[in-house]
Amino acid sequence: MPSSVLRTLLLVLFSWGLLGAGIYFAYDAYHSFQQNSSQQAYQQVLVPAPVVADDGLRRDVRAPADQIVVVPTGESSWSRWGKVAAAVLCLGLCLGGRMPAKALMKSSQQKSVNADGSHEHLPHSTFEVIRPDGSRLHGAVFGNGQRPTLLLTHGWSLDSSAWNYMLASLTKQYRVVVWDLAGLGKSKGPKNNDYSLGKLADDLNAILERVSPTGPAILIGHSIGGMTQQTFCRLHGDKLGGTVKGLVMLQTTYTNPLSTNMLAGVVKPLEPLVSLINLMMIPLAPLLWLSNWQSYFNGSLHTAARLESFTGKQTWEQLDHSAKLGAKAWPGVVARGNFGMMKFNEEATLPNVNVPVLVVSGANDRLTLPSASKHIEGLLPQDTPHSHAGGHLGHWEYNDQVSNAILTFAQQVFTDTSNKSRAKDLLTDQLSV
Repeated sequence: MPSSVLRTLLLVLFSWGLLGAGIYFAYDAYHSFQQNSSQQAYQQVLVPAPVVADDGLRRDVRAPADQIVVVPTGESSWSRWGKVAAAVLCLGLCLGGRMPAKALMKSSQQKSVNADGSHEHLPHSTFEVIRPDGSRLHGAVFGNGQRPTLLLTHGWSLDSSAWNYMLASLTKQYRVVVWDLAGLGKSKGPKNNDYSLGKLADDLNAILERVSPTGPAILIGHSIGGMTQQTFCRLHGDKLGGTVKGLVMLQTTYTNPLSTNMLAGVVKPLEPLVSLINLMMIPLAPLLWLSNWQSYFNGSLHTAARLESFTGKQTWEQLDHSAKLGAKAWPGVVARGNFGMMKFNEEATLPNVNVPVLVVSGANDRLTLPSASKHIEGLLPQDTPHSHAGGHLGHWEYNDQVSNAILTFAQQVFTDTSNKSRAKDLLTDQLSV
């Protein structure tokens, strides 16, 4: 989401500040021990000479005979070891801060699926689609080609592994296809650096033509994936009702995401600043990528992910997976995609979508408020609403609930499609007699 650049900026400042503090305390402690072991530092101190007054009483009074003595100024051992402790704490957090983060944010909810799911969900095949702009889109197919297809498009800064928590359920009944958006995961970005929603929608169409050229298929998209599908409906509307029998939109919006997040009243007026930060991210991408990994290892990226995308029902593996995907995403690609989202608006397209649409919202979604889904539902001719108690990655936290909602919807769509097809064939046979 475009507003995430503000979080990125804060994490960069924190991560480099933590590293700088660790280096400073380590150097200062080293210098203190060196000074103490090699030579003592001294300073001159003025010590008043005792003077006996006329009344015979001894008093300390400033007098010309005051003495100047030399005393050592070395630090106490407590001070030196305090600097060592501070250095160890700061540098330790830089390298292993995710361990205390795990202890603090670990949920009691446990699931059998792995963070990457690789040991349980091996694809039947992988493929690559080469686009005219130089993009190389990587995808994977789960299941054979005899069943209807579910084509899944992930959210921004993620990759196709974001669907691993739902694959076990979806692949039991359907052929499932996942793919990495251009510039993310295993996909290579375009040579012209175009990451507009129109480009992503054209990529989605190319994937669809590769894996299910005649259908039937349902398109499923999360966040920018849902935005991509809306743009697809405008640019490739001829596929709706034919190849594409239905759509599923998870935690997505219909317009600039800066207008539909929890801090819209703050970040929308700051759109020029958000744009400037995104612009700066492009040339500074190598430094920011390194900073993102610092944030991953010191645990601050996990904290940000927990606050932004989850509600506390996530497993540690899910939280760590989210943070790792955020660290892997190339900041220059993320920034260019953010610019594309800030120009997005498909309110005029939604009333013309002539296929059933399942709209899934998260009651505690901070990045895309449930009101955005409500607005989408109001514009669609054939909408089916579904809500869960999760956040922006609620389909991870509540993957069983969301998977069941998708399976129920898909069964209705494909059953209706099959019945209509049989009715059409029967009518054709009758007319031919």
